[in-house]
Amino acid sequence: MAREPFAEKLTSKWIGAAFFWLLKGFKGKYTELLIPKYDKRNLWTGYVINLIFFISIVYFFIIKK
Repeated sequence: MAREPFAEKLTSKWIGAAFFWLLKGFKGKYTELLIPKYDKRNLWTGYVINLIFFISIVYFFIIKK
């Protein structure tokens, strides 16, 4: 994740929006999911996806040598 809080928040929103765009089967435009109405949903989804990603990296590279 980014080191600056503002960039971290934007990155999580973009990842969350991309996740929901993937779930919709790439129907519609990606920018339609970046509207302020979906900000919280995208933000929390992005945080969860980042958390799962970093936990899996720790598991596969550090714990499961």
